[in-house]
Amino acid sequence: MVDIKKLLEYNETIRHRYFETLTKLSWKELTKNREASFHSMKNILVHTLGAIDFWLDILQNQNLHARKDYDEYTSLQQVKAYMQHVEKRTHTYLN
Repeated sequence: MVDIKKLLEYNETIRHRYFETLTKLSWKELTKNREASFHSMKNILVHTLGAIDFWLDILQNQNLHARKDYDEYTSLQQVKAYMQHVEKRTHTYLN
């Protein structure tokens, strides 16, 4: 049986490593259109956080997920704040 809590903890650890790597890039490099699924590395990270936020709404029968457009995240601090928001929601749900 898969331990969902351990899986989510692992994902959080990897997400933090990914974020730390992204902090070493300039904003221009971070937001550059790479012709990927959500264009830039910043948008891909925000999308993954948005997916978790959305699923937490479904699991908890809430409507709390952020509805910000990718372009509204204009700094890594804003992305980090959103990551912390999603992780706090996840921890609250799991506990």
